[in-house]
Amino acid sequence: MRLSKEQLRSEINHLRRQQRTHNQVFAALVHPGLGDQILQRLTNGETASDIFDTLAEMDHGSDHGSYSASGPQQHTVPAAAWTDISDDSSLVQHLLALYFCWEYPTFASLSKEHFLEDFRDGTHRFCSSILVNALLALGCRFSSQPTALGDDFFNECQRLLFLNNDNHHNLTTVQALGIMAIREASCGRSSNSSHYSGQSMRLAIEMGLYQVQPELDKDELAVRAATFWGSFALDHAWSLTAGSLPQCSYLPPLPAEPEIIHDIEASLWVPYTDDGAPLQTEYKQPSNIHSVFRCLCELSRLVHRSLYVLHSPDRPITSQGLLDIYTQHLKWYDTIPSVLKLGQNFTPAVLFIQ
Repeated sequence: MRLSKEQLRSEINHLRRQQRTHNQVFAALVHPGLGDQILQRLTNGETASDIFDTLAEMDHGSDHGSYSASGPQQHTVPAAAWTDISDDSSLVQHLLALYFCWEYPTFASLSKEHFLEDFRDGTHRFCSSILVNALLALGCRFSSQPTALGDDFFNECQRLLFLNNDNHHNLTTVQALGIMAIREASCGRSSNSSHYSGQSMRLAIEMGLYQVQPELDKDELAVRAATFWGSFALDHAWSLTAGSLPQCSYLPPLPAEPEIIHDIEASLWVPYTDDGAPLQTEYKQPSNIHSVFRCLCELSRLVHRSLYVLHSPDRPITSQGLLDIYTQHLKWYDTIPSVLKLGQNFTPAVLFIQ
């Protein structure tokens, strides 16, 4: 049976509305105040449409404390406030959700909680246009969106980077450079990735992000530590790959690894895609985000020592030196928390650590 043009148009519009509904519900999963509640409702068999209607009622039902899929409604800013590439807020939230599901916190140079809060509020302390465009460019790598869209977001990052060429010494620029490095690596452009990673690490050192400054508030200290360790880990991964010394000296003054916040550790991870398929809630599990990132930081310390054992021009390689560093790696693996062992947890970040 052949459908008329009007029927086809109606069917396409229906599918588009359904896709937007799913994207809004899935994007709400990145919000710490809604994620667990939405997962529980999906597990109980509620449809995405019912949950979307509830979110809409929450938006309009109260002037105080209401929430939309992207967070507190009274503070939510449109996508156009952060990027000139797309004014589709649902798409922007969707691409961010893909990044935080499949990539974060591997080599992450940002703090998810601080970023999302400022993203929703329109605050530029821990969020900026260059960082948002970098995350969207990387998020497109996990999406069926046209490759050109990811390229557009990335080109916008480069434009903003050159536009502010006189002042790159700020947290979100250091973070964006790290994200740009990961995106270029995922595209197979190793040289570009290494370049952006090196820039991120050098800026982090120049800004003294490894230094603990007691006069700063707790949020600033947490984001500075996350930014430094993300840049440090990525730089050392590239040094290990290239067989070269890292940007840091032999004995750098490294800060303490980020603290583990148990409420965030217990937040759930669930596979999330953009093909409109229902969430596979049977695979939900604790995210253990901070434990994964802390393990990556500890491993990066060992990689730093290993690189100087293997590649230092003024230190000959000895069998004892190799044995010592090998033993340290074995001890590190033995101290991985049991919740991160294979068979206990299989999120993408945990699999990467293994």
